[in-house]
Amino acid sequence: MDKFIAFLFIIVLAILADIAFFNMDQVTITIYNNHLYTLPKVALIIISSTIGALFVSFVFFLSGTKRYIRNKQTQKKRKTEEKINNSYSKALQYMAFGNKPDEAVVHFNNVLKEDSSHILSLIRLGDIYLEKDDLKKAGEYYQKARNLDSENREVLLKLTILKEKAGQINDALALVEDILSIDSNDISAIYKKREFFESLSKWDDLVYLQKTILKRKSSDEEKEIENRLLIGYEYEYGRQSLENNELEKSKKAFKTALKTDKFFIPAHLGMAEVILTEGNAEEAVNYLEKTYSQVKSIILLIRLEDLLINTGEPSRLLRIYRNAITEEPDRDTLKLFLGKLYYRLEMLDDAMDVLNSVDSGMFFQETCKLRGSIYLKRNQYEDAAQEFLKVLDMKSALHIPYSCSNCDYLSLEWSGRCPECKKWNTYGF
Repeated sequence: MDKFIAFLFIIVLAILADIAFFNMDQVTITIYNNHLYTLPKVALIIISSTIGALFVSFVFFLSGTKRYIRNKQTQKKRKTEEKINNSYSKALQYMAFGNKPDEAVVHFNNVLKEDSSHILSLIRLGDIYLEKDDLKKAGEYYQKARNLDSENREVLLKLTILKEKAGQINDALALVEDILSIDSNDISAIYKKREFFESLSKWDDLVYLQKTILKRKSSDEEKEIENRLLIGYEYEYGRQSLENNELEKSKKAFKTALKTDKFFIPAHLGMAEVILTEGNAEEAVNYLEKTYSQVKSIILLIRLEDLLINTGEPSRLLRIYRNAITEEPDRDTLKLFLGKLYYRLEMLDDAMDVLNSVDSGMFFQETCKLRGSIYLKRNQYEDAAQEFLKVLDMKSALHIPYSCSNCDYLSLEWSGRCPECKKWNTYGF
């Protein structure tokens, strides 16, 4: 390479010598105002070439220096990134496999020392403190991440969970709305919104939201699940409207639920309550009796029992029970409740006859309690004691618990929705 450069230099000198030999003329040039200089043409050429070469060399020098600085910066950035990635990976390993959050915190903080805007580390630190129930510290990290990227949906969702954990449901709902303003199709945010609406008993809003969720479902199984929820929300809206004495809204909501599922017993009971509130007790009784003949739910008979005894028509109630047993002679639940009704009406012999016909295996405890109570009223204390000893529980002799068909939760109070599994229309016997 050096020989080649030397060869080129000799050629350039030869060319200059040739130019100098054939160009002996003098040239006068003006440098500044009247400062004139006379020099040979070849000298002018050499000076011009030298200046040009120096300029080009200077440009190359600047370019090389810039490239050198850039390479150094790139190397430094690469080393920093490697250090950050190494610390972040170690922190994740401590979280996921070692279950050592304190060690993970150290490494996440090492990341932040190198890059204070590392959002993922801020989020993970927030997660660790949220898991520790240190809501204040978790909120500080989440908020720092949000300040760096106000439209980061993961950060907003984490803040939502934090606010929910702090019991600040309205603030959490506002954050969900922020997420949906960024992406209206964020399904996690939509489900959170539904959850918060339930917590706040915003049943009217829930009905509308649930309809939009239902439209998103494609499979029949998913549609069925979401449709059951929609019926439940319609019922809750109707019940809430009834409590607020908004009878038309209540009636419309119950009818909508029943239009979808005529076997949704809570809505039937709700319709009866609306009719009662309107002052039509007889119409309410007729409605319940007619509905029972269609859906055969014992829950309706229990409500009928309360209404007819309060209105002084036990004979009509007995007729309804007897007709029901005639239609379903093998249904022990009906016999048990008829026996309970006889006991309530002081018709003790009839009560005992009916209870003795009940399958003792299915309702063993309940029949023993009722028979024991009948013996007590007859002053047959020894017989009563024998019945009660069979179950060792005299506190609820006349109470038959409701059972949730979905989760088997037992309750002495009826509810349209199971408090354990949150399913509607599941209480029975």
